[in-house]
Amino acid sequence: MKEWFGIAVMAASCWICGIFFLGFGLFARRYKKPIWFWSGSTVNPDCISDIPAYNRANARMWTVFSVPFWASGLISFWWMMPAAVLLTVACLGGLPVLIITYNKILKKYKIGDYE
Repeated sequence: MKEWFGIAVMAASCWICGIFFLGFGLFARRYKKPIWFWSGSTVNPDCISDIPAYNRANARMWTVFSVPFWASGLISFWWMMPAAVLLTVACLGGLPVLIITYNKILKKYKIGDYE
């Protein structure tokens, strides 16, 4: 019984994170102003060449980032350790990848000075 509770907590935790990142991706896709990346920051609409394309690129980034969370939740039902490793790699390795990806998106769509 304890084993199933741990699996359920792991899967639920992963899927809650997956829902959050997928939800932010869907939000970014529909947002009319340029979506932000850093907490508390804003992006000046006058500095972005194509706001819908910029937001779609950000939405793709967040949607792709959610995939390992969905996968690790599913994998945890059969193999807990590989699921935990995937989750750890997604969290620790994914953050620098997100920062690099966002900077590439910003560089592609930026006009003039940012902010």
